[in-house]
Amino acid sequence: MNIREFAKLCGVSHAAVSRVLNYPQAEAHVSRATYDRIRAKAEEVNFQVNYHAKALHSKNSGCIGFVIGHCFPMLTEPVLFGLSKVLKQHGKCLSIQPCESTFEAEAEAFEQMLYQHVDAILYIPSLHLHEQPYTTRHIQELVAKYPEHPPVVTMYGGTDLPGFYQLRFHDYETGRQAALRQLALGCRKFSIIMVSHTTLMNREMARGYRETLLNNGVLPENIREMPVWSAALPDLLAPFEDKDTEGVWACHYIPFINSIKDLLLKDSGRRKLHIDSVCAIETENVFKYVQTFPSRSLVAGNGPDVDSSIVIRRYSLHEIGRRGAETALALCSNDSRRIKSLPLVEYMELEPGVFLLYE
Repeated sequence: MNIREFAKLCGVSHAAVSRVLNYPQAEAHVSRATYDRIRAKAEEVNFQVNYHAKALHSKNSGCIGFVIGHCFPMLTEPVLFGLSKVLKQHGKCLSIQPCESTFEAEAEAFEQMLYQHVDAILYIPSLHLHEQPYTTRHIQELVAKYPEHPPVVTMYGGTDLPGFYQLRFHDYETGRQAALRQLALGCRKFSIIMVSHTTLMNREMARGYRETLLNNGVLPENIREMPVWSAALPDLLAPFEDKDTEGVWACHYIPFINSIKDLLLKDSGRRKLHIDSVCAIETENVFKYVQTFPSRSLVAGNGPDVDSSIVIRRYSLHEIGRRGAETALALCSNDSRRIKSLPLVEYMELEPGVFLLYE
């Protein structure tokens, strides 16, 4: 069945079918009902646009590259699910290049994408040692070497590379809001917990937290920075040896899941303990049955009478993948007006949930 035959089956023009099967609903110029009807009928009769002919006509490769800067299955699997579902609908192939967390491997993966003539590159940046300055020099050198590289969409962790499209969070603002929450709850001494390898996102959230505390009169000596080199309990509890610590920013929630109970027993009788952190919905769901405090503790507010709490700001890795794929498709669409309308940085919102630690 060709596109004209399928269009006749749907009672619409072949141009309408092409728009519906190649663009999201907002850009297809048809009603939601028509859009859903055509897509449902395509799935029912297993109709797909001949993307091989389309690629030959447009000179595109029909392949999207995916450079993964570090090996983290709980991160990449849901991202892959989100983006592959979108790309499949548009007949795009996906070339995956994992990089084993080294800058050399990351640069090599980018070059491999160029050799394959991919239409766009989706990119999860590599991790950096917390104790070392953040750098993207290896990618900057590659971009200078290949100025005609395909468009790049950074999907997680953020980057400082100019010209790269980004899906990221309001990193600095997230840290700032955490600090303001804890200050409003009367916290006076603070700790920042960072794991051994971090992203730019981790660093910017911590910077927003730290600078907000300083700007609100907290003395530098009352803000401790505690790198945690593993999720082992002694390592994790080290920041709380100072009994006066009341506010904590943690770059990720997961290390706390199996340690909250021990932390509370260790610090029973503490007057205040307020923790703010971030976590992927998919990652949290994996561990929800092993966390040591019940999910029924989730509450809607956290007034000044709360003694101890943890705020988890959640995001969806599946949604990151989906939106990354849609951005990549737009960038390789050869539609200059559509490309110009894309923002270089698209922000995703975090959904906060408040848990009471003491009941």
